[in-house]
Amino acid sequence: MSNVILKSIETIIHLSNNKIHILKFKYSNVTYDVSENASYWKEKAGDSIIHHYHIICKKQNVVCEISINNKDFQCMLVQMDLLE
Repeated sequence: MSNVILKSIETIIHLSNNKIHILKFKYSNVTYDVSENASYWKEKAGDSIIHHYHIICKKQNVVCEISINNKDFQCMLVQMDLLE
């Protein structure tokens, strides 16, 4: 992905077995429907853990990286690109 955004977003998530699944998110007045949570990784940032999700939105033809901070649950759209 090459389109770095780094903007705060609203998300709808589902928590199951202590795992977060992103269902939808809103960016720039557009609601994106997540069709697949493709991958997940986490990194330590000071005393926080940042959870990263690589997601696919087939309906809107985009692939994204969304991060969630475990301290304040701030959700951020990190990157977005068109599906190829």
